Amino acid sequence: MIKICHMASYNKNIGDNATIYNIRNWFKTNSSLPISWSSLDMNEFYSKKNSISFSKDFFKKANKEFDAIFIGGGGLIEGHHYNQNHTGWKLPFNHEILELIDIPLFAIGLGVNFFRGCEHLSGDGKNNLNLLANKATRFSVRNDGSQEILEKYGIVSREIPDPGLIFDSSSIKQRKVVLKSAFFQPARNSNPKIN
Repeated sequence: MIKICHMASYNKNIGDNATIYNIRNWFKTNSSLPISWSSLDMNEFYSKKNSISFSKDFFKKANKEFDAIFIGGGGLIEGHHYNQNHTGWKLPFNHEILELIDIPLFAIGLGVNFFRGCEHLSGDGKNNLNLLANKATRFSVRNDGSQEILEKYGIVSREIPDPGLIFDSSSIKQRKVVLKSAFFQPARNSNPKIN
């Protein structure tokens, strides 16, 4: 049994949920061992502004409880008001925290949320993003222009299709050309300017 802590933004919008659960489905289908998933909502860190002491305590404990940590998918590379966090960006990673992590760390299908006036990433944020990219066993971004943005920071990443678009071809009976029923869910954001 492989025990994975999956850090993501759960139940924020349908796109993020599709991304998160398609990542899990892909690994479930392609793993020779059963996987036990533990969901960790990023709000656990955001509510504490990525407190260094809270983050260090969490990852020390995670080293003992899990075999790996997955981050993503979703738009988790962001600055703007997250620049005020203790790590200087949206994610709870800096040098102190990353050096504590002894288990494999995978960043999967992350998106750079630099849109609608929220382009700014602090100097600490850029540095900590680079440290995460270098520490991760695998670091990938979604194919929405995120890779091109990171190249401007000198960060090398692997580009993958947005995991929300990954479908199991065996479950698709026929291609639907005419959509007869569906639903629409606006993606609410914590930033009123983005909304």
